[in-house]
Amino acid sequence: MFEFLLHILKPHNKKPVVVIVGPTASGKSSLGIELAQKLDGEIVSADSRQVYKNLELFSGATVGEETKEIPHYLVSTVPLGEQYNADKFTVEAKLLITEIHNKGKIPLIVGDTGFWVRSLMFPNGLPAVPSSPELRAELDKKSTEELFNDLKNVDPRRAKTIDIKNRRRIMRALEVVAAVGKVPRISNRISREYHWYFIYIRPDKEITADRIRQNVQSRFHNGLIQEARVNIPQLSRSQAEELGQAYKHTFDYLNGNPEGWSEEQLQALYVQEEVYHAKKQKTYLNKLFSEVSSCKILITTTDKEEQTKEVIKKFKQLFRSFD
Repeated sequence: MFEFLLHILKPHNKKPVVVIVGPTASGKSSLGIELAQKLDGEIVSADSRQVYKNLELFSGATVGEETKEIPHYLVSTVPLGEQYNADKFTVEAKLLITEIHNKGKIPLIVGDTGFWVRSLMFPNGLPAVPSSPELRAELDKKSTEELFNDLKNVDPRRAKTIDIKNRRRIMRALEVVAAVGKVPRISNRISREYHWYFIYIRPDKEITADRIRQNVQSRFHNGLIQEARVNIPQLSRSQAEELGQAYKHTFDYLNGNPEGWSEEQLQALYVQEEVYHAKKQKTYLNKLFSEVSSCKILITTTDKEEQTKEVIKKFKQLFRSFD
């Protein structure tokens, strides 16, 4: 109660930004739409897969009728094979936040790429490091394991915190090291530019795994393999791997299928990789949640109505101001 009173008394001279994060299949997209409808808001996606074009089924992007006419930005905008990173996301997201505020609406940042969200909320104040096609071409010749070993040699601190399977993140770290000497520590001071409302959806692992199985089954049924048949010829194997281990398996499946997988076996591999991915996301988001100091809420249910009730109960002032 005391915390809520302080919140009411605090002058609101900063514009609000709602952040909704959670591992894959946690229900953040539907909650984002629900809150955007209630707050007259617009959504900026913070998803490193959904940002790419022609990847809607693989990434689970919210498109078409699923958006319920709520504008969604940074979804299906970047051509496959083009490099997109946290620096680019932060620049574009801030521009979009300003545009949305200027319309008198509320921006909602919704996604599961915790590193991008953290870069937006905890700016390090360093100049963005542009992508180097020449260096990328050299790095692309190496396996993910070799790249990780390179990172351990040049920046052991960053190697301890990075996902050893995340080829794209490892390559980006090596790119930054080449430009500035080492991957800089990310600031632990939250941006004072906005009034943040931080929502973290963290369902039990059993619920997450079950929802992932349902999502994967639905995406295969709706034509994920057909979508991949169009995309895979545009990508090298390492570029496919940058989108995740599941897409690397898809690349192999559509290029001779050396393992002799059936489509059912490929689908099972998808579930396995996505469950692992969700576990890594939770680890990162748990830490991020602990670093956000105020106006935050942890939600463990995946029921949209219950999620909405909890958010409104916690953030009364936000809904009172924009009801």
